[in-house]
Amino acid sequence: MTRKLSLNPDVSYILGVYSASKDEIGDIGVRTGKADIVVRFAKIAIENLGIEANSIKLKENVVYFHNQKIKRMFDNALERRTKTFKYINDYSGNYIAGIFDCNGGFDKKGMYIRNLDNNDFLVLENLGIHLKHQGSKSYIMNEKKLVELIKRHSLVLH
Repeated sequence: MTRKLSLNPDVSYILGVYSASKDEIGDIGVRTGKADIVVRFAKIAIENLGIEANSIKLKENVVYFHNQKIKRMFDNALERRTKTFKYINDYSGNYIAGIFDCNGGFDKKGMYIRNLDNNDFLVLENLGIHLKHQGSKSYIMNEKKLVELIKRHSLVLH
């Protein structure tokens, strides 16, 4: 039996990163060229998840670690995400910020998140953040509400 993931706002952030990148990377990690996201990812992994610094790998523009036990705990936590992240608070803000920092952006149509998982779509809708799908992008219909939720937690918005 796998023990339950001990959530705090920082672990919620890395769980959002994992949700946004798990299909692409496989391990727990993030594809980014932004040094501040790499530093935050590594710091959370070391301080909150007990990952040894030498276990964190950096390959091209991907930073990741491999730990099957933590991966199972993350997968189990993602199964409960619609119940876990149902309130507007630092936990939900960090979780959505992790997703946005990995797959979010801006273009002429507005603010979007690429490749949004159906369950994460539901989390956002339950938090009152409405989306419109166009191809691989989900555009935020009420951007101000999303910005208010993640502005203190997102490294992309700073």
